[in-house]
Amino acid sequence: MDAATCYSPGFIVLQERLVVHLPGDAPGPEWVSIECASKEAYGCGELGERLLGGLTIHVRRLGYSVLNSSLSIRLSHAALRSIQAELGVPGEFQGAEDCLPEVDGAIKIASREVLVLMVIFLRRNQTKRTYYLVYDAKDASLYMIPYIPRDLEATFSLTPVPARPAGGQGHELALIARKFWPQRAERGRLCVCTPVTRTSYSTGPWETKVHRFPELPQAFSADVMFSLEDKVFWADLSQGVAYTDLRDGSCSSVFIKLPRGCRIDLSALPTDARIEPPDMSRTMGCVEGSIKFVCITRGMTRRPGSEIVKVWTLDLDRQEWKRRAFLACGKISGSKPARWMPI
Repeated sequence: MDAATCYSPGFIVLQERLVVHLPGDAPGPEWVSIECASKEAYGCGELGERLLGGLTIHVRRLGYSVLNSSLSIRLSHAALRSIQAELGVPGEFQGAEDCLPEVDGAIKIASREVLVLMVIFLRRNQTKRTYYLVYDAKDASLYMIPYIPRDLEATFSLTPVPARPAGGQGHELALIARKFWPQRAERGRLCVCTPVTRTSYSTGPWETKVHRFPELPQAFSADVMFSLEDKVFWADLSQGVAYTDLRDGSCSSVFIKLPRGCRIDLSALPTDARIEPPDMSRTMGCVEGSIKFVCITRGMTRRPGSEIVKVWTLDLDRQEWKRRAFLACGKISGSKPARWMPI
């Protein structure tokens, strides 16, 4: 085994788009398949089961000085015929060059334990099938489920958020959606996929519940998504974070504003104003059981090297932020090292 194969850094940077290898387009030696101890297709029918059976996920190897990588999916001949049949391609034309489906895929979640991919198969803009592929590193399992029911549309994001309840087996997926019709107040829905619903033949892999999201002064954007035990979080990096407790029967989201001085009032800006996307200088996530908000700001001089990294920790019980530390970056090439300073 060569050195590049053995190299395993603390993190890697993945391209969002998936590379797709159809039959006859085998991955090169730089691609390594991800081991799957089990594969299951839930709510996808017999053709979906055949599709998953002939599908493999690959990751591109890293070199010592390269942290950028990619993921790919490869379809066998049997998998290709299955999805063509699902898209309505007649048997005699399956495998023909001009009847190959368009395939588009993206990485939605890439964490240490759970990988969520979204794959769309399209036949000449006529028929479409959308699936989520979910890999759980805890037991090396891969399963596939269809997109949410057809009478619903995702609202803030197409990304289902994985959550691993305390003491529970496996993981759950949560996605906020709404009904197309009727146009009334209670259109909101929370779609949840659990180990129980995945194996249900009566309801399908998604359980839908009436969901209430708080009214906000400006449109909500789910920039970052994460979970903490039974709670799933959707963060708008310009105004705050909303969360839903999956064990709460009321199925309502609670909204917590960003720390004072960090909120961006988009309504107060000129319509032609050009601002930097919030996720260029901000992020939020769960670190060792604590929810952190990180914001990079520039000093009064706004000169290079005047940036300050500020960190807040969320007290979820009190629903308030506590500033913990800031980091004065200094010049990147300067002789003085950056230091964390507690507040």
